[in-house]
Amino acid sequence: MKPIPCVLFAVVFSSAALLTGCRQLSAEAEADDAPSQPVPVRAARATVTTLRPSSDLIGTVVLIPERTSVIAAQAEGRIAPISVVEGQSVEAGDVLIEVDLRPAEARLAGVRAAEQRAQATLAKLEHGPRTEEVEAARQDTLQLAAAARALEAKLDAMRALHEKGDLSDVEFGQAQARFDDAEAESRAAEARLRLLEAGPRAEEIAEARAELAVAEADVAAQELEVEFCTIRSPIDGVVIQLAARAGAYVTQSDVLAIVADTSELFVQARIPSTHFSQVKPGAPADVWTAPRADTALHGTVARLGPRANPDTGDVDVFVSIKNDGGQLVPELACRVRVWLPELGDVLAIPVAAVADRDGTPVVTVIRDGKAFEQPVTLGISTKDQIQAVGGLEAGDWVAIEGGYGLPEGCPVRFISEAAEGTTAPGADD
Repeated sequence: MKPIPCVLFAVVFSSAALLTGCRQLSAEAEADDAPSQPVPVRAARATVTTLRPSSDLIGTVVLIPERTSVIAAQAEGRIAPISVVEGQSVEAGDVLIEVDLRPAEARLAGVRAAEQRAQATLAKLEHGPRTEEVEAARQDTLQLAAAARALEAKLDAMRALHEKGDLSDVEFGQAQARFDDAEAESRAAEARLRLLEAGPRAEEIAEARAELAVAEADVAAQELEVEFCTIRSPIDGVVIQLAARAGAYVTQSDVLAIVADTSELFVQARIPSTHFSQVKPGAPADVWTAPRADTALHGTVARLGPRANPDTGDVDVFVSIKNDGGQLVPELACRVRVWLPELGDVLAIPVAAVADRDGTPVVTVIRDGKAFEQPVTLGISTKDQIQAVGGLEAGDWVAIEGGYGLPEGCPVRFISEAAEGTTAPGADD
């Protein structure tokens, strides 16, 4: 695995005094030809173990988009009563906001009247004329035809007088006009009778049906508008935001409220690019809601962001957390620990054993009771341990306290247990 760069610090146990003492004792030993007094150090062995690394991040609680409903106005009007307040828990179907119904109900009454008129027209065409209407038209036709024949006979008699000169042109013309009018009325009556007897045309019925369909659609749309005046919650959740105000006039698409299911939330954080390839959906994660909180909320990585930050290369990670105790609220800052895949059979040493020497990680190795500085190549790290990729072997003793900055070959003595169940050789009782 490629080493992961990190800044390491060694805990120094009276290093300046110990270093001075070691050097002074060495000088006296050379002068007096006597052994130097060993410097006390704490040490641990390099061991082969399994590391479970993690990435510690700072995150923010956010809503889960799929569990959030943005509620917008679907009907124009003035807001009437508001039935909820921000932070209130609601169930699906609960009334949140109402818009004044009266204008919408008036429009509904108008389109319903148009629908009834269209229904009546269609019914009249489909049933055709009544028998009484046909009979009345037939009688009108007969009467008008008889009147026309009577006028025609009178006109014929007047024509003979007109030809002899016994009747003026004016009188004859008037008689001719009366006959023409009567004949036209008779023909019109005959035409009306034929139409009644034939019944309505198919095209007229189809047109009436289409007009009725339009009227029915208008009614359905207006009924929906009336329904939209009562705004209900589509989900169980909490009113996160309430933008509506009583008396305000709203139009379609105006955002009025946000309702979210907060029983489960996301914690959004940014994971470094060095760890991105190791994080997969489903990876375990822990969340602390307070800087010094001891109890962690356990969750899993739900998804990763689709893009990296162009400046840092960091990628958004979304950790899904159950909010059973209501400890989480949107916008709350928290600490996040995303667990990375375990790394087995690696050589590891305590983090406290590593120091920095001009940009190079080093450790103090204890061999034959003496201290030697050793450059090391590091890999994956955890809170307490770090992988030693190169420079050490299993079983090597490394100083974890009191060993920083000692001269090469400085005598040392162990003052603590090196590892669980193993006592450092020469340790104080």
